[in-house]
Amino acid sequence: MPIDLYLTPASGPCRIVLMVLKKLNVKHNPKNIDLAKGEQMKPEFVAINPFHKVPVLVDDGVTLRESRTIIRYLVDKYANDDKLYPKDFMKRVAVDQWLDFDLGSHSAAIGLLVYPIVFKGQAKDAEREKVVNDNLTVLDGFLKNQNFVCGPELTIADISIALSTHFLEMIDHDISAYKNIQAWMGRVKNEMPWDEVNKGFYVAKTMLEEWRKSRGGAK
Repeated sequence: MPIDLYLTPASGPCRIVLMVLKKLNVKHNPKNIDLAKGEQMKPEFVAINPFHKVPVLVDDGVTLRESRTIIRYLVDKYANDDKLYPKDFMKRVAVDQWLDFDLGSHSAAIGLLVYPIVFKGQAKDAEREKVVNDNLTVLDGFLKNQNFVCGPELTIADISIALSTHFLEMIDHDISAYKNIQAWMGRVKNEMPWDEVNKGFYVAKTMLEEWRKSRGGAK
């Protein structure tokens, strides 16, 4: 039975899951949920996820509702090896630590910066921008002498953090000062179906830019 993935194509957490699915060549059935139309509030979706959020993965009776949990599950169940999520205890702890950094600090700070600009047309908040840049500075330092966040090998932590960082493109946030991050992003992109998975993101970005122009260039 194929996996069902309920998603919104532009969503960062959804793209994290989709990226891992495609990296693992796992067959799946994408089911788009249009948040703008309120489809996440329909009874049939709330029955799957009472928190009415995406992504949601349904796999042979197993329902998972959190993106980082989903990608751990996918690698454990479907990967041919454990490179993306090592079984070695200390290596796995390192990956988990970076996933928690992404979920609790990095992507959360990016969301607080980006969403008011995207959905409310507000100006960029200087304090929130500083938090994002502080996190980028720390990340850049860790990447100074290693190819990926946990060492020489790509893991699901890189995929998660890279896609969270990529969301800053939605507001053209400049990360050119973070040379190690830029080089690392290039390495991650080279190992992933990056352009394919991010099509929905760029469609949304184009729509946002057109909306800004209609409002006289507001940012």
